[in-house]
Amino acid sequence: MQSAILKKARQLEEKSTLRYIHYIICVLDALIHVDTYNCDQLTNLVKPVWNELSTVSVWNHTDLFIINNLLYIFDFQTALRIGKKIITKLNQYGDNNVLLQNAIYSNLAFINMTNSNAFGKSITINYLQKSIELTKHAHRYDLLLLSKIRLTMVLQQYKEAKKCAQYLRA
Repeated sequence: MQSAILKKARQLEEKSTLRYIHYIICVLDALIHVDTYNCDQLTNLVKPVWNELSTVSVWNHTDLFIINNLLYIFDFQTALRIGKKIITKLNQYGDNNVLLQNAIYSNLAFINMTNSNAFGKSITINYLQKSIELTKHAHRYDLLLLSKIRLTMVLQQYKEAKKCAQYLRA
């Protein structure tokens, strides 16, 4: 399935002049190999995309979506730094980016969780609480439950996490 998506993206690239198609192919290729390539290999795949995006003075919404997916490729310190910059940008745009804001908060929390809460448990909790607020506002109960599961795991409330997982599964 993943390679089929990559194949379709490459076919689209042949027909299109949009720069984003090239970006998406690089990021998609890296995400497909996130479990099989080492950090340096993944970084090399997306480096051209990041080099271009880091020189843009104002990121548009598509740029921010692409950068959100890059967060998983970078080392966690860089990802958290970039994520905070994106949050600042999104706050300037107002409330019309609820799902992107949620994705950033949720992803940053997950990145921090998978790195032993290196930047502190309170940061993870804060990001997940913001994610929960945003998903309620967007009426995305699947994402709400996912953030609740992560929050209860951080708080070591395993029975509650299991209950939320059962709701999500249903």
